[in-house]
Amino acid sequence: MNSQQSRNFVGKKIDDFILVDVLGTGAFGQVFSAQNIITKESVAIKSVPKTKLREHNGLVGQLLKTEVQVLAQCNNINVVKMNKYLESENNCYLVMEYCNQGDLEQLWKKKNRIISEEDAIQYIKQILNGMRGLHEMNVIHRDLKLANILISNSVLKIGDLGFAKRLESLDGVVKEALGTLGTMAPEIIQFQPYGILADMFSIGAIYYQLLFGVLPFSIKSYNDFLNDVRTNKPNFTRNNVKISKESEELLIRMLNPDPNQRLQWKQLYESPLFSNQVNKSALSKLTVDKVVATQVDLKMIKQVYEKNQQKFDNINNQNMIKKLQSDVPKLEHKQVMDNSNDEQLLQEALKQKQLQQQKTNDLNNVFEKYLNERNTLVFLGTVLHEIHQRKHTQNTNVFLPAFIISKKLIIEMNRFLDVLKKQINIYQCAYFFELYTFPQFIAFIKLCEEDYQNQMAHFHVIQLQLQTILFQMQNQANEKYISELQPAPTSQFDENYRDILINYYMQLQDEKGENENQDNSINNLSIYVLDTILFDREIKKQFLNQKVDDYFEKFNFLTNKEKEEIIALKFQHIYSF
Repeated sequence: MNSQQSRNFVGKKIDDFILVDVLGTGAFGQVFSAQNIITKESVAIKSVPKTKLREHNGLVGQLLKTEVQVLAQCNNINVVKMNKYLESENNCYLVMEYCNQGDLEQLWKKKNRIISEEDAIQYIKQILNGMRGLHEMNVIHRDLKLANILISNSVLKIGDLGFAKRLESLDGVVKEALGTLGTMAPEIIQFQPYGILADMFSIGAIYYQLLFGVLPFSIKSYNDFLNDVRTNKPNFTRNNVKISKESEELLIRMLNPDPNQRLQWKQLYESPLFSNQVNKSALSKLTVDKVVATQVDLKMIKQVYEKNQQKFDNINNQNMIKKLQSDVPKLEHKQVMDNSNDEQLLQEALKQKQLQQQKTNDLNNVFEKYLNERNTLVFLGTVLHEIHQRKHTQNTNVFLPAFIISKKLIIEMNRFLDVLKKQINIYQCAYFFELYTFPQFIAFIKLCEEDYQNQMAHFHVIQLQLQTILFQMQNQANEKYISELQPAPTSQFDENYRDILINYYMQLQDEKGENENQDNSINNLSIYVLDTILFDREIKKQFLNQKVDDYFEKFNFLTNKEKEEIIALKFQHIYSF
């Protein structure tokens, strides 16, 4: 069907749905955005002409229905959900959940085809959870790629099982449609028996592509690809991208051309990159993607592969379809009429879609603002971490500055949690209370609570150490700080906070003179400490529009003289209030 014919479907009423717009067109049909005219819910509808189902001796129709049954039964947040299966005299209609943010390929291109290792890992975690859901249903995807990973409210969803493409490769009729060269495992291209480790290769290829902006092996032709994958290891020097040794080692094993030597699924979750090992040494930045990825239970997924290893090992391309057709209950489907276009319903649906998209955009923007608000506190956590990491001289009092910054962090985190828990609409969002129905926002609040508890535990450790020191060395200077030992702010907190950090800054200056590198490190920390004093006045506002990482990185390009000029200005600024 050409684009004009697809357009002719727009406005057509199918059962309780009105087709609103064309989302995509493929070899076997097209996908439309649609709206339920009763509930006003947005959905996606894949339309497949029945003439297509008879192609390849009817196997297209057989496999399409198998895909329908799998999607209907697979209850996994990272796999697109199938809602209904409708049939008219001329067409089949697959009614699926609507993904309102396009696909991962589009997102990858928006980010200039290079995604940081940290962000890429968050995406892969979600894809892995979706693959777990498919593998539990005896499904090998076989042709996973960026374009068929859809995005809905920042959640990644595997949206195309590729059964039609699998038919073509098994039938051997349409070699060009064998699949996506570059992400498909070598054994599938060679028409050899394959199992779930074929999906491991695809995951590895996607991970590499996200990181380096290109696929790991040549895609000029099937022969070039096979020759490249057999003779060369992945190139980790492309586009000046640097990744961790853990990722390099993992990719080498994931992209092994021999499935018998390839990384096993349960082994993947032994890697620190794809386990629940988290570094709690410093408060880390949260993004929407990281919040979503924390909902993936990696420990549970590992247990699934360990428990079902024998079952999964027996899934292969020769028995998969037979198992699916015998094991999966048939989806109840409904006969419908191919109604004519309804212009009035279409205009109403378009208006409703626009309103829904505006609401979604507003909610996502507000969510980002809350994330930015929370991430301003990463600055305080990072400065605290830097103080702990530095090897000070014996004359420098580390406990007081570490304690007072830790207390400041506790106060700010508690204030922010109070806003979240009391549902205070600080950004005047018209759909504010709907934000609290988002699973991602609920997970975000939970993460903020966990951060607060972790920071409180750290605070109590320093509190006990400092309490001992202050009572052992009682003097007039220390007595005024004893009242600060409790987490709640005192009336003198701001003054004590400034005085303690100024004193620490002075002690840092006494550590200078050993060598230039030492002075450079002290100047960096001095700027951080002075900005910690200025946090409420100006630095917090600055971090609402600037990444904390960018703040720390910029000092790597300044000379010691330039840093000392900045220090002088900040010191003057502190005493100008």
